[in-house]
Amino acid sequence: MTSATAGATLVPHRDAIDPKFKWDLSAIFSDWDGWDAAYRELDQDGYIVAQRGRGTFPAAERLTTPGDKQDILQMIYDKAIGEAARHGIGAADVVRYFRKVKP
Repeated sequence: MTSATAGATLVPHRDAIDPKFKWDLSAIFSDWDGWDAAYRELDQDGYIVAQRGRGTFPAAERLTTPGDKQDILQMIYDKAIGEAARHGIGAADVVRYFRKVKP
């Protein structure tokens, strides 16, 4: 990790962590990439929650399944469009805004 990228991440590279603070993952994953891929999948599917400055924790409860995602997104969209309409903002303006916003 270079000094330019060191400040850009909250999590140091595994090689930079003192071994006494690392779990032995060899019993469940053959390599770091396997662990990283599984972690990313848990994060993406909502099973874990990161709290800045505190760490990563299991989600209190799994609110959605992948099959529910479309229904929930539709509900969020409908609420956003309804709220925008209350303020005189059209649906097309909301969609344009979300397309240009970086997550």
